[in-house]
Amino acid sequence: MSAVAIASAIAPRESWRRVAAIGTVAAIAPDLDAVPKLLGHWTDSVLMAHRGLTHSVWFAMAAAACFCVTSWRPGGMSRTRTFVYLAAALLSHGLLDTFSDFGDGIGVALLSPVTQERFKAPWQPITGEISEVLFCLIPLTALTVGVLRKRRIQLPIPDRDQPVSLSLHDTGRPPAQVE
Repeated sequence: MSAVAIASAIAPRESWRRVAAIGTVAAIAPDLDAVPKLLGHWTDSVLMAHRGLTHSVWFAMAAAACFCVTSWRPGGMSRTRTFVYLAAALLSHGLLDTFSDFGDGIGVALLSPVTQERFKAPWQPITGEISEVLFCLIPLTALTVGVLRKRRIQLPIPDRDQPVSLSLHDTGRPPAQVE
């Protein structure tokens, strides 16, 4: 959700949804380091352990740079703007993980591979799915809606003035208009 919030602020008005979708995929990428554990191939390597190298500042910058060099510019953004956006989306994952005590509780290697020190936020309110919704999803959604309204970007919400019809089964007739 952080990638969507960032995109709502910096992406071009006409393509912010496409940019947000690309950023969302990028923001999920750091958790690829959990796949070996899911497959039963746990590693004690500090670099490759969960919340290790793929959650670091260096990984965020390298992955964003690789995307910018090898790919198109999403939504017509410049390469520099795309780099900044993707690096921020990737880095937001690691930073938000410092507020979580999920998993092993050893923290996040934000500066890997320079140092293997792991960081935790002084306050770790994210302890499960409900707290993740309360402390991440709801605030970031509110921020996104606020930014989109400030930028006068149309929200993908149906018009309340249009009649809505609901049908539990298909009768073969067009639905009646509700007024």
